[in-house]
Amino acid sequence: MIRHLTSEIAPTELERLMLKVLPEQFLDAGFDTGDDQQMEIRRAVRLCYRTAFEIADPDTKAKAVKKVIKTIKEGSELQVTNL
Repeated sequence: MIRHLTSEIAPTELERLMLKVLPEQFLDAGFDTGDDQQMEIRRAVRLCYRTAFEIADPDTKAKAVKKVIKTIKEGSELQVTNL
């Protein structure tokens, strides 16, 4: 179902989803505290992100990878270990 929904999104909205919306939702779900609901939300966000990445155009993929690399280099320890 996620693949179907993301395939119907305009490229600009898919980019916004990958670069802004999903990362914010992932962080808003909190870090791994063992809470089942938080873990399920994080799992769903990861799945949606991976699905969006698969169908994204090369430019959007490059921007997404740059953002992940920036997080690895500049993010907090919690952000990096919870990618």
